[in-house]
Amino acid sequence: MIRYLLLVAALALGLHAREISNARLRFKIAFPDAPGWSTVSHESNGAEEQSWTAESKAARLVLIFSTINATAPETKPTFKEQAAAWEKGMMEHFTRKISSRFAKLAGHDAYELVATIEVENAGVFYYSIWMMPAGGLTYGVTILSDDRAKLVGDTATAFLDSLEIAE
Repeated sequence: MIRYLLLVAALALGLHAREISNARLRFKIAFPDAPGWSTVSHESNGAEEQSWTAESKAARLVLIFSTINATAPETKPTFKEQAAAWEKGMMEHFTRKISSRFAKLAGHDAYELVATIEVENAGVFYYSIWMMPAGGLTYGVTILSDDRAKLVGDTATAFLDSLEIAE
């Protein structure tokens, strides 16, 4: 019986989440709220850009959610053109592209770029970065780890699955 209770308690710890939401920016997302995870920090560059970040040194993961409220260009590029331009700009910061794909995220068209950065004396870091324009805003989700498998692990998947974008 004690084993069963310990198992339930351990599973419950993994289900805790800090929900972050913003009615004006029309989103809701859940960051892990388990031992070892930092409090979600919020950074704002005025009304234009905002980001929320949490990390776990023990899990070797950083999770970031961001919004960009920028004026759309006069000539609207297609989503594929927008994604190509975004990827080109992002790759200026990375060492190597691993993959990219179009997919659905929170019910919207999204683009994922998986890339690495090699940091001298620190090793290789893997990034899964999602870009998703919806309703006049651009949303971003970034998962960072020193272990590529963690980009698609349970924590990363739960983080992505928790994202909700209102119409």
